[in-house]
Amino acid sequence: TMIASGKVEDRMERGQAVELEANWDDDDGYYVFKHNDVIDDRFQVISTLGRGVFSSVFKAVDVRDGKDRREVAIKIIRANNMMEHTGMKELSVLQDLNQEDPEDRRHIVRLFESFRFRGHLCIVLEVVGNLNLRKVIAKYGDGRGLAFKAVRSYTKQILTALRHMHKLGMVHADLKPDNMVISQELKLLKVCDMGSVHRKHELSELDETRYLVSRYYRAPEIVLGLTKKDCPLDIWSAGCAFIEMYTGKILFTGETNNDILKSHIEVCGKVPRRLQRQGIFTGEHFDSDGVFLHNELTDKVTRKRTQRSMPNLTQTREIYPLLLRPHGKHGTKTDAKLREDLSHFANLVGRALTMDPKKRITAEDALKHRVLC
Repeated sequence: TMIASGKVEDRMERGQAVELEANWDDDDGYYVFKHNDVIDDRFQVISTLGRGVFSSVFKAVDVRDGKDRREVAIKIIRANNMMEHTGMKELSVLQDLNQEDPEDRRHIVRLFESFRFRGHLCIVLEVVGNLNLRKVIAKYGDGRGLAFKAVRSYTKQILTALRHMHKLGMVHADLKPDNMVISQELKLLKVCDMGSVHRKHELSELDETRYLVSRYYRAPEIVLGLTKKDCPLDIWSAGCAFIEMYTGKILFTGETNNDILKSHIEVCGKVPRRLQRQGIFTGEHFDSDGVFLHNELTDKVTRKRTQRSMPNLTQTREIYPLLLRPHGKHGTKTDAKLREDLSHFANLVGRALTMDPKKRITAEDALKHRVLC
């Protein structure tokens, strides 16, 4: 009877284990954090840092780390085959980026280790700080953007990270302020979230996607459907972030790709006919004469859109005047030195936001621009 009851207890324990396992995840496959959770008998969870499409991110301390109890960020990938594949890809990308930067000077977040826990791939990363660039702009920009000194420093750091990635044949493909983390003292910026990274040999997979990169940071070659996408699409996203840091406002807005392209034209000028001819989605945005067709929202209740031809659509918002608007705590007047700096900065932003990806500045050349030297 002792053996029999042991088997029953065994079965009960197994049953409880199955029940517990079912409670570890929510319906969407995200790991559910419980207060004082200890992951892998080692990492004590302190707080939730965020949740994205592919994972949840928790802040934890390494309780095996003696007195130091190092803080880490643990990215727990959703329990789902597609997400798992993306997580493995991100792990491989981070390993390569870190390996080629042994002195940690290229402004890419550091990978510590990875392991499996309760059916999830877990990626352990450094904690750079608690705020991403979007939150820093909101918190310290006072609705009008950051001081130029900070903007110049962050611009340089973003470009350093991109130069490193591009030299290794990688395209980030989702660069935006949310994917840049800032240190507590606001000096150090690192690029993170490598879940969308494509290596050069994988770029042909992107030929028919309209929705690569978050919409406000999406380059015109993605919207138009140009084939042979490459590193310039990151430079476009970076250019959007550069100006947003200083003005405190998102540069290109709209609900659809068509709205975004209209916004691109208003700031950067007309789309060259050569690019129009190369795009597989061009017919959604231009007629056969190259005139822009705007699918305008005509009924806010039904969300109905009506196509309107816009033959006179042209550049109406230039970058330099946008930078000269009243700015934060610096009052309405901009001193001569700052005006000169902003003029050079506008030139850099303009070269990053060049419609033709082949003519867009590279990260390597941007770092040599006089505004950053």
